[in-house]
Amino acid sequence: MTEDEPRVLAEEIRSRYAAIVESSHDAIIAKNLDGVISAWNVAAERMFGYAEREAIGQPITMIIPPNLHEEEREIQRRLRAGERIDHYETVRLTKAGERIDVALTISLLRDSAGRIIGCSKIARDITKAKQAEAALRQSEQRLAREVAGAKTLQSISTRLISESTPESLYAQILGAAMELMASDCASVQILAAGQASLKLLAWRNFHPDSAAFWQGVEVGAGSDVRPGTP
Repeated sequence: MTEDEPRVLAEEIRSRYAAIVESSHDAIIAKNLDGVISAWNVAAERMFGYAEREAIGQPITMIIPPNLHEEEREIQRRLRAGERIDHYETVRLTKAGERIDVALTISLLRDSAGRIIGCSKIARDITKAKQAEAALRQSEQRLAREVAGAKTLQSISTRLISESTPESLYAQILGAAMELMASDCASVQILAAGQASLKLLAWRNFHPDSAAFWQGVEVGAGSDVRPGTP
């Protein structure tokens, strides 16, 4: 090996590493132990909206929401102590002020003497994946509610069929209505034959005075409850 070969080899390795960093679809950012940005690849420009010249020399907190600054200080403390920081998910800010969900992988950076001088962060935008997860959870919850509602209706139908008197039937209807609507009270009214008034057939959890008021409601009557009722 000639005298120049190690230097040439080292240059080739650095060139290949730089090409990998610049072609990465993930944001690759380096910072020192004071949290100042020292490297910022093209993917970081696309993800966060800051050009390299805008980011280098700036504090990493420029892309961290204020409510997460304490999280970043804890990371800095652990880096100085040489602790390993596992992959984790968090939130970052773009230049436009948009919050994005990211998955972070953090690696320590050391100098030739082995001293810790900072870290590199690989950030992957997982915002769409998070949104898809949330949509799936909502869909599952909606399906669970629909299944529960179907079971409730089946149970109600079974109970109604078994009732033999109007009073017990009304009681089951009231209970079913309260169960389905998650309400605190309910009533059953019927339109009189002349279609001029409503008659109260059954009620549950009404104040007695209020129930008395609604025993018969004529067309055009106001809906205010009489004084002395809640």
